[in-house]
Amino acid sequence: MDHRAVKQAERINYNNSPVLQYCGGALSPEMQPPKLLWIKENLQESWSMAFRWMDLSDWLLYRATGDDTRSLCTTVCKWTYLAHAHMQQIPDTDSRDMEACGWDDDFWEEIGLGDLVDGHHAKIGGSVAFPGHSLGSGLTATAVKELGLEVGTPVGTSLIDPHAGGVGVMESVPVSDSKEDDKEAICHRMVLVCGTSTCHMAVSQTKVFIPGVWGPFWSAPSP
Repeated sequence: MDHRAVKQAERINYNNSPVLQYCGGALSPEMQPPKLLWIKENLQESWSMAFRWMDLSDWLLYRATGDDTRSLCTTVCKWTYLAHAHMQQIPDTDSRDMEACGWDDDFWEEIGLGDLVDGHHAKIGGSVAFPGHSLGSGLTATAVKELGLEVGTPVGTSLIDPHAGGVGVMESVPVSDSKEDDKEAICHRMVLVCGTSTCHMAVSQTKVFIPGVWGPFWSAPSP
């Protein structure tokens, strides 16, 4: 794991911004704000040249569709995007692919990354969509040459790897143990996902703040 940004994370956490309550009270150096601050302070030429900053999964979506819309999952879990603010702005007729409205500009300013707020947050995500939402017009002509698929093949907004594992297991409740309209069934499971990290995944109908435990991440795995 990349822990170069330990000092930057400590400085960010010292400010005790309200957004930190949605990250267990403190950012990890593995999260994007301290990583970005490290780059700005140590790789100034790269910082000045960068057009966009993306999670890997969002970059792959951009490569596949040409659409710069970011995943609610990645932005909420790794970038301090406040999904509850996003949810409050959704109109009844919304396509669930909308202008980002969950960034806390004060947070970015106070940690020394206020330039990322410029241009309606274009560098970190000016548009955010729910996981699974179909992006753009599907695969581009360039992408199909690399993948061997058809132009226009739908591409859904991504999930971070443990969240994808969590959704896969949580949704696999045996038919005999659940009903289609049972919204609580998924809230009675905890999933252990092992990969580059080991994550305990659980969902709840209400927000729960636990010091030291990442989250609550509103609608990160699913709306």
